[in-house]
Amino acid sequence: MTTYQPIRTIKPADLPAPPQAAIAIMRACGRMDMDNEKLASLASSDPVLTAELLRIANSAMFGFSGKVQSIARAISILGLRALRNLALCLSVRGALKDGAIPGFDITLYWEDALRHAVCARMIGQHIGMDTDECFTAGLLQEFGMLVLFYLHPDKGCLWPVSYTHLT
Repeated sequence: MTTYQPIRTIKPADLPAPPQAAIAIMRACGRMDMDNEKLASLASSDPVLTAELLRIANSAMFGFSGKVQSIARAISILGLRALRNLALCLSVRGALKDGAIPGFDITLYWEDALRHAVCARMIGQHIGMDTDECFTAGLLQEFGMLVLFYLHPDKGCLWPVSYTHLT
């Protein structure tokens, strides 16, 4: 007979804390009184976020002829939802570096999350939904599983069972 363990309540204190700059940015992106200059000031307090914003804004995806050097300009190019998503992703990535969960391939996890996000965006476009919201939903689709593996690192090697044929 199987013995069932009681479900453990997960508290925020059980999880790694995101950087204060990321929390401030995620909150600020939902406020109507925030402009790009205020958001740029918040983003500038996190060097990793600043570098990623500029890298993405200057990528071939946007194809600007001149180099984007201002954080405020990068935010205006990417938009608030992309800024919020980037802050969230960088927070999780910073908390869960390679080796944080033994046997768990964090790079494969992020590749999978991005595939889900891009597919969700494409489906959203096809059916007339907000593509940024679809992208976020796809990106976070398996986030709960990541939390569980963080709390139970001995189980990290069980993911991705369905992807073992790809390697």
